[in-house]
Amino acid sequence: MLLRSILVEREPMYRQQETVSGFSPEAFGLDEASLGYVGDDAVGRALYHLFDADRGTLLTEVVVGAVERFALSLDELHNDSTTVRFCGQYRQARGRKLRGKRAPFITHGYSKDHRPDLKQLLFILTTSEDGGVPVQFRCEHGNANDSRTHQQTWEALCRAAGRADFLYVADSKLCAREPMDHIDGQGGRFVCVMPRSRQEDTEFRAWIQTHEPDWTLVRERPNPRRRGGPHDRWWVFRYPLPSREGWPVIWVYSSLLALRQ
Repeated sequence: MLLRSILVEREPMYRQQETVSGFSPEAFGLDEASLGYVGDDAVGRALYHLFDADRGTLLTEVVVGAVERFALSLDELHNDSTTVRFCGQYRQARGRKLRGKRAPFITHGYSKDHRPDLKQLLFILTTSEDGGVPVQFRCEHGNANDSRTHQQTWEALCRAAGRADFLYVADSKLCAREPMDHIDGQGGRFVCVMPRSRQEDTEFRAWIQTHEPDWTLVRERPNPRRRGGPHDRWWVFRYPLPSREGWPVIWVYSSLLALRQ
């Protein structure tokens, strides 16, 4: 019921009975007889049991079932993270152990919401390229380093996909020696964005002032936003020197991005 209410109308737990009765009990998997049992106490007890459950195995079984039921392709998986901010003190949410499990630490960290004054949690989500279906997600401490979460995420994806040769696509937080070597050492494949702060970026921007890259057109399609507009063209260029970790560096040039900038 709580899952369906999140999809229909995001309301706090103490308003679940009002939400269910205001729409239709059948839309939440309930009938008129069970409607009277809905309340914040019942939802709280359910979440209490969910915390004690083996949520990692539960999530893997749900993903495997969805893949089989809807014939999803897990050849390419896209990962990203964001922060969920909180208002209040949360003095007890300091990563303590509860009934043998570690609870997330609601604390200050790098705020992707640009609210460094608020405490937060880090929310990590991975979706399939085939339909954008969520296949892995979890919460980490509010001050967790993104680059250190990729190894655990990738291993969970291997369990869900049943193999390691899928293409793991991530942002610049993956561009570090430890997570990239870990994925490569286990037979995995990855693509990530190189941060602007890297020395390789500085070198290429200086090199391109006096050199013309040998661009290769790899994609062309009609303008996705305006009929009759300029085509969307993408070129790539493999830089002669690899990254400091030894990985190929591919530069991408977009015609529409160039016009916009």
